[in-house]
Amino acid sequence: MRVLFAVSMQNSHFFPMVPLAWSMRADGHDVRVAHPPALSSQVVESGLTSVPVGGNPVITDEMRSRLPGRGDTPPSGDESHNIAQNLGFFRGVAGLMLEDLAAVLTDWRPDVVVYDWQCYAAATLGRALDIPTARFLFGPDFAGGVSGWRDAECRFLGDILSDAGLPPSALDGDIGIDVCPPLLQFDAARPSVPARYVPYNGAGSVRRAGEATGRPRVLVTLGGTYSWVTGDLAPMDAVVSALAEVDVDLVVAVPAHSQALAPAPSDRVTVEVDVPLALLLDGCDAILHHGGDGTVSTALVAGVPQIIAPSGFTGFASNHSADRIARSGAGTRLELAEGPGAIRETVERVLGDDVMRRAATDRAEGESARPGVVEAGRELLAKLS
Repeated sequence: MRVLFAVSMQNSHFFPMVPLAWSMRADGHDVRVAHPPALSSQVVESGLTSVPVGGNPVITDEMRSRLPGRGDTPPSGDESHNIAQNLGFFRGVAGLMLEDLAAVLTDWRPDVVVYDWQCYAAATLGRALDIPTARFLFGPDFAGGVSGWRDAECRFLGDILSDAGLPPSALDGDIGIDVCPPLLQFDAARPSVPARYVPYNGAGSVRRAGEATGRPRVLVTLGGTYSWVTGDLAPMDAVVSALAEVDVDLVVAVPAHSQALAPAPSDRVTVEVDVPLALLLDGCDAILHHGGDGTVSTALVAGVPQIIAPSGFTGFASNHSADRIARSGAGTRLELAEGPGAIRETVERVLGDDVMRRAATDRAEGESARPGVVEAGRELLAKLS
């Protein structure tokens, strides 16, 4: 079968799809990935066939000024503002992809399109061209679990749906495949084929372990998208500064595009650039991060206790994940606005919490028992044949 994976933007939407694409390729299917041009190198590095379409999404200063909590904008807890900002952006991404993606679908004519859940161009074009489509969920299903999300999708994507003569249900695909850990998924999520979350955070090499210091090791990251959206690493700076006098080793992980913004390395601060998160987590006693879907799931699978400081630009998503992780006992929530003292107290508390460490290990073992992507991929294609 010909299977086209379609990605709307950024590594955070592409990386979770890679293990499923690998499994289908290993089963003998012809697999390609349609994506914005900026993702070309990452797609090629994954070993998959790259099909660039459309233009690259751009974050402008004006867009950054409308992020939650900036200027006169509402705080991150205002879901209506968060939803509008998110869907306004992804409507723009769909517009960039429509023409080129339509040509790919018409010329190559895949048997199935697997699209990241916000690749709205693929969802609508696949349905319009009568190609079976599968919605790929790598995080909580907002359309199923966030009040007002589907209505907002209809407002922002109404012109695309009406031009194609499609109902809102076209955005759901013919079926879904869901690799989001059940701990994080909404109870009202749309029906999908379940699969285990398999971490893929980009190509990389195993890092040689440094000399043991006897100090706990804490990984600090804001993922690969945060600085691209916000233009800064302010939360990371706050954490590193607050922990300067705490007896811990910090591993600071940043993407190459924000290396210039990273904190300065020191005898207790190591800066790692573009190293896959799953590799860095090995040997860490805790991870402090922003609550992005891929970061939460990768840490969950690794069994590392999490300290989640929800970020403004993904307020509803990171707030949801922080609360679910905290309730599970595998981590805790941190409000950076409470200041350096709260950061130090939270990190020291987590590092000394054996119950939390065991809970994180138990959650990882539970994830390993879920269906693998090989079986899920075969079930998915069988249902769409």
